[in-house]
Amino acid sequence: MDLSKLPRLSKSNTPPPADTPAQEAEAPKSESPRTAPCPFCGHPLRIGARFCDSCGAQLVRKPGRGSAIPEAFIGIAIAVILLIIYPHFIEYLLHPHDTSAFDAIDANGAVLPYTKSAFFWSDIGITFFCLVLLVDAAIILMARSRTLLLGAAVLSALAAVLNLWVIAHTWGLAGFPLQCAVAIAIALYTAMLQFQAAREV
Repeated sequence: MDLSKLPRLSKSNTPPPADTPAQEAEAPKSESPRTAPCPFCGHPLRIGARFCDSCGAQLVRKPGRGSAIPEAFIGIAIAVILLIIYPHFIEYLLHPHDTSAFDAIDANGAVLPYTKSAFFWSDIGITFFCLVLLVDAAIILMARSRTLLLGAAVLSALAAVLNLWVIAHTWGLAGFPLQCAVAIAIALYTAMLQFQAAREV
C-alpha cells in the first residue's frame, strides 16, 4: 500500500516559532514627566501635582488669566443690573434741574428735594459701587498688572466704606438700605480677591 497518497494529518515539519527574549517581553516604563523642583524640599515635581511626592507639602498654583474672566463678566452683570434698578443718581447727573420724578415726601406731606433725601446718598453709594465693579472688570480683562490690581482693591475698599457710612447716616431716615449692605459684602470680597491676585502677579 502506497502511504504517500494518504492525506497528511500533521505539519510536523513546520518550524516552531522562535522564543521571545526575556529582555524584550516588557519594555521599561518611562517615569512621569517632571517640572520645577519643590520650593520646600527641592524634589522634582510631577506635572499638575498638587502635593510634593517627597515631603507632601501642598503646592499653590497661580491661577491663569482665563480663570478670572468669568469673575469679570459676573461683576459687569451685577453692575448693570444695579444701575437699571437704581438709576436715579445717573439721571440726576444728566438732568440736575429735573428731579421731580424721584423727589421724596417727608412725614408732613411736603415735597423733599432729591438731593436732601436719604435716597440721594444710598443712590450715590450704589452708583459708586457699580462703577468700581466696571473698573475692576476692565482691569481683569485688559491689564492684570500689580499696580492696577492694588488700585482696584483700594477702590473696592472705599466703596465698602462709603456704603457703610450711607447705612449709618440714613438708617433712621428711610429704613435699612439692604442694597448698600449687599454692596459692602461684595466690595469687601472683591477687594480681598484683588489683593491676592496682586500678590500672585
